[in-house]
Amino acid sequence: MKFLAFYIFLLSFISATGQWTANSNGLYTSQKVGINTTSPKASLEIVSTVNGKSLSLYGNNRDIDFYMGHSNYSYGYYLRYAGTKSGNENSLELWTNNLEGTDILSYKIKQTGNISFYQKVGIGTEDTGNHKLAIEGSVGAREVVVEGDGWSDFVFKENYKLPTLDSVQSYITKNGHLKDIPSAKDIENNGIPLGKMDSKLLQKIEELTLYILELNNNLKKQEKEIESLKIENNNIQKLISKN
Repeated sequence: MKFLAFYIFLLSFISATGQWTANSNGLYTSQKVGINTTSPKASLEIVSTVNGKSLSLYGNNRDIDFYMGHSNYSYGYYLRYAGTKSGNENSLELWTNNLEGTDILSYKIKQTGNISFYQKVGIGTEDTGNHKLAIEGSVGAREVVVEGDGWSDFVFKENYKLPTLDSVQSYITKNGHLKDIPSAKDIENNGIPLGKMDSKLLQKIEELTLYILELNNNLKKQEKEIESLKIENNNIQKLISKN
């Protein structure tokens, strides 16, 4: 009896509003639905009575947005299912909206499972400084690949002017570190750029290789001269012994 009364009430409500349709599958409307608001801005909008906060669900023939934040659609967050593409190009996105009304994309998850971050990321810290990724603590990895432009093989080109060992010694005596290599104070203040540092270290290794090759060539030259002097000395000794 109670169910029959509720059903009669529901039919009366549907007939009165003229905006709802009921059948055996459920209750439908093509209008916007508002809860605690008489002027919904989305397909479904729920407005809290506390400090003007709201939840909104908005959908069109392409995207679906789930918004959480202030009821004026500023200074909040929303998840978006971006269905504008086909196949695996569709994505789930997290957007933020600041007080200036600017929408900022934070991250995107493609249907392939790939995740892309568009803002700075901090792990174990909120202070990312000037870094796209800041981690407070250690990082474990089997391999790290650092991509960069240029390498130090220019040292082996014929037009490269290899510093003399005297100039290297003079620079170390004056500055306390190798030229083009950051000092301990620089590392303490600014850290180590791995790609650039590897390139500089390789440059010093290649320069050291050239020094060693030069010393080896000089040594071979000296060995030939010594051998020649030995032969000359033996000949002189033979002449002396004959006389």
